[in-house]
Amino acid sequence: MSEQSTTQINFNDALNILSNASKEAFTTDVWIPSLKRHVKIEELSAKQQKGLLESAIDSTVAKSTFSKHFYEIVSSNCTESKEVIEKFTIADKFSIAFAMRAQISDNIEIVFQEEPKISSLIPLKDIIDKINTYEHPTQEVIKFSKNNVELETTIEMPLFSEEDKFDLYIYGKDKKENNVEEFKSVVVGAFLGETSKFIKSIKLGDTDLGYDKLNIPQKIQVIEKLPAALVQTVLEKAVVWKNKLDEISKVKHQDFTKNIDVDSILFLTS
Repeated sequence: MSEQSTTQINFNDALNILSNASKEAFTTDVWIPSLKRHVKIEELSAKQQKGLLESAIDSTVAKSTFSKHFYEIVSSNCTESKEVIEKFTIADKFSIAFAMRAQISDNIEIVFQEEPKISSLIPLKDIIDKINTYEHPTQEVIKFSKNNVELETTIEMPLFSEEDKFDLYIYGKDKKENNVEEFKSVVVGAFLGETSKFIKSIKLGDTDLGYDKLNIPQKIQVIEKLPAALVQTVLEKAVVWKNKLDEISKVKHQDFTKNIDVDSILFLTS
């Protein structure tokens, strides 16, 4: 009776074989709404999941670091060129996140109520199917005119590659407990920062203000000087766009509804 032979390889060769296997076999075709086509993305590795866990442990930094960590993972796992990845929007991030979560398991347990606990297993395919029919918004121009002064603001869905810079600026500052003024500052900063995410350019008459070349604090200073009515119009449009994404991740069980957030917890839930 012949014995089946087994070839043993060294550690580095084993790692290379696993790496090549990931690129060739452990991939998923993910729909990118902004491009209106699929791209191939490797499955989340145990090391990458560990990194997301570390950012989730400290809730004070999770909000400001998740976008950065997840963008690094997507950049590493996506087979597209860097130029293409840099054009991904936060709507594309949304699609990628649920597709990568589905690589771990087909369903996700959602807790709708803590006490008494009410939970349900939600099929991720239902969410992904809705993403595949989602219409990505195109650039829009918002005009504001008063006393012969004309302002023209172009808005678009924010880039995934830029989101971490906003999140770090808005949510990454040291917070002091029970500090009312600090709380007010965070709320105002979040309002202006979230609004500025959606602005691509600003023109005053025929003069382009070079908004897209500014850093985050400079952009917020510009927003502060815009007419409140214009900022409100931009915010309302941004809310409409965000609500359409939220509708995709809204799940129901009995009389309960809940939105599944795209954050570190998404990849750690059973």
